Amino acid sequence: MKTAKLLLYGLAWLHFFATSYVAFGQTETFVGPQLGFFAYTTVLQNNYGQPLLSFFPTTDLRPGFTIGALHNRRHQFQVAIKRMNANQVFEDHVFRKEQHLSYLSIPITYSLILNPKRKYKYKWYLTGGVGFNLLEKADVMHFVNGNLVRISDYAAHEINHLGPNPHSNKINDIFSAPKNYDHSFMFRNLDFTGVGAMGFQRVLTKCRVSVELYGLISLRDTYVPEWQFPRRNGRQTGTYNLFGGVQITMLCFL
Repeated sequence: MKTAKLLLYGLAWLHFFATSYVAFGQTETFVGPQLGFFAYTTVLQNNYGQPLLSFFPTTDLRPGFTIGALHNRRHQFQVAIKRMNANQVFEDHVFRKEQHLSYLSIPITYSLILNPKRKYKYKWYLTGGVGFNLLEKADVMHFVNGNLVRISDYAAHEINHLGPNPHSNKINDIFSAPKNYDHSFMFRNLDFTGVGAMGFQRVLTKCRVSVELYGLISLRDTYVPEWQFPRRNGRQTGTYNLFGGVQITMLCFL
């Protein structure tokens, strides 16, 4: 239900701008598929108030679909929908944490075409906007010395190994967490993001093919407040999703 509502809001937003511009110039609508190759990493990981673990970016190939409008060959408004995976492995020589998050991503963007004249077959553009990432699944698996354990056992081993965090009084929340590996209760259902891109479009007879560098980053902590822990030095920092990569889109004008 939330997904349908957000998609309808996005389409309504696009329809408002597209129809508003019809009276002032030429507006063309388009639809088309997308394919993106993305790298993902976590910014300022949440290790339950303990020292950060080592990690490396992961990659993923994700299809999508877009609908939009082009006004006066310069102003492009667009709504897309795709699934994004935020998978990450954090580890050191004792502890290991595997995070598997799945989002339905709905970015709403505006693109400024820098060279809109008809004589140019390659159109360069800049893009900005916001995104709504709806959490579909969140699995987190915890390991100590290579053995799969529950989150409460993981936290207990961290305390025994590293000592308690003097600035956190939330340790009881960890020990009372559910015993399964579904950890969606930790994360916000909606990850609100900023979106940016730059690239070019190749103009064809009825379509345009765009190739762009594309990125999005969380604008707020991805964890719910109850699962936001201060560092051992007392600083309170958030945890953010960061995606970046190359995206190809076919814009087919109606």
